Amino acid sequence: MIVIRLSRLGSLWHAYPELVRLRYREADYEAPERPYFHLTGMAGYSKTGIIGYPSKATADKGAKALDSLTASFCGLFDLLVAD
Repeated sequence: MIVIRLSRLGSLWHAYPELVRLRYREADYEAPERPYFHLTGMAGYSKTGIIGYPSKATADKGAKALDSLTASFCGLFDLLVAD
């Protein structure tokens, strides 16, 4: 789960670089305490829909995250489709 959170923009940047806007560099937003996140969702803590540090994202990190997620999912997928 941590990998997904940290690499959402990086994964997008790797797969669809044309969709990444340059303003992500100024979009970092810190909200370390989110006790009611399950009730309010992102809107309760961020007007932009961003919590975290997208400025640290890179396409390389995104590629590594997608590779890791794919490798992790392969075993589960095999179990799901087994006879």
